[in-house]
Order: sequence, then structure tokens, then C-alpha cells
Amino acid sequence: MTSMQDGLYQVNHAATLAFPILFDPKSFKGPNGKDKGDPKYSATFVLKNDHPDLQGLKAKVVEVAKAKWPGRDVIADMKAGAIKLPFSAGEKLIEKRVAKLKAAGKEDDGKGKFQEGSTVFKAKSDYPPGLGVVANGQIVEVTQDNKAVHRAAFYFGVQCLFRLNFSAYDGVDEGKPGVTAYLDMVLSLNKGDRLAGRQSAADIFKGVAGLISTEDPTAGEELADESVF
Repeated sequence: MTSMQDGLYQVNHAATLAFPILFDPKSFKGPNGKDKGDPKYSATFVLKNDHPDLQGLKAKVVEVAKAKWPGRDVIADMKAGAIKLPFSAGEKLIEKRVAKLKAAGKEDDGKGKFQEGSTVFKAKSDYPPGLGVVANGQIVEVTQDNKAVHRAAFYFGVQCLFRLNFSAYDGVDEGKPGVTAYLDMVLSLNKGDRLAGRQSAADIFKGVAGLISTEDPTAGEELADESVF
């Protein structure tokens, strides 16, 4: 019998964080737009196909599956789609998204392009994951007291390190068995291109940087009477 510790894998090389739900759990949206299931924490991690930790992650998935089903050719079953996996090829996810947009009569907006040439892991948790952030050259633990300060460092596109806990499960009713990835810890490196959401003020105003003067126009003068505003 395996323990939860046996499924842990720590990624120590930067990957891209996508779809982060790390502070407030959310329920899955069903086809009708209504919440489905209990609220969960979740995140997606995008690793380029030459990422140093990718083979180790996949090996851990196989290891957990073999421990769950000894004597089973789990690799053959994974390739045949008989065992669900917690990761997908980025190109397949892009194709799926484009097909969904097309079915809705919409053109591809290219928003899935960041997944090209990558393998994408999806993880979830019923409990808040451990969070940390690199700030001023130091690793700072995110706590209840300081999370408001560091929340913005966990944006869609930030580079991160992370730890997952893999666990194999049997199929229920007609469902397939599989290996799931539980979200354990995430460290924001506090850098990387923002892929979704609000742009930063620096990006918005970079085109007018040359118009900004460092000279104070009010230097040596009385300030205007504030009552006129």
C-alpha cells in the first residue's frame, strides 16, 4: 500500500502558471452555466516539452499507477486511453478549444497559443495549497495576514515552481480509472508575461513614456487654491 508521500513530485525549474484559483475555491461550471460540485482550488501548469522536470513528472504518474495496479501494463493502457491522465499535449488542448469556438460560430482568438510545444498538467485540491512568493530576492510564505499583499503575484502567466501529489483511483460505475494531480504547493517567481486578465499600468502607458517630464512644473510656486476644484 502506498502513502500520500509516495505521490509527491516537486518541480524546481520554472513553468507557466495558468488558470490560477489559489485563494478562493470555485465550483466547476456545467454546460448550463450553473455551479457543479463542491468548490475547489485549482491550477494549470504549462511545461515546454524540453522542460527538465517533465520526464520526472510523467515517471511519477507511471510509478503511482503501477503501485495501484501491480502486474498491469499501465503504460500500454495509458497510451490506449484506458487510464485517465492528469496531463495533456498542448496542441490537443488548442485543437479542442478551436473546435469549440467553431461550433459556437466564432473564430479562433489565439488565446490558447501559449500551450504550443508544451505539456499541460491540471491539478486541484479541496484544501488551500501552500503558497510562497519571491519578493526582494527572498522567498516569502503567503499567510492569512499577508495574502492581500502578495495575491497579485499569482497571475495567469507568471513563472512558478510547484509541487503536486499524484494519486491513482479506480473507475466508478462506467467511468475509467486514472491518476489525478492534487495541488500541494506553488511558489510564484513574480515574473513572466501576463497571458490573461488586466494589463499592468506599465504596459498600458509605455507608449507615452517619452512625454513624461521628471521636472516638477510647480517647483518654487504657490500651489493653487484647492477650493476651485
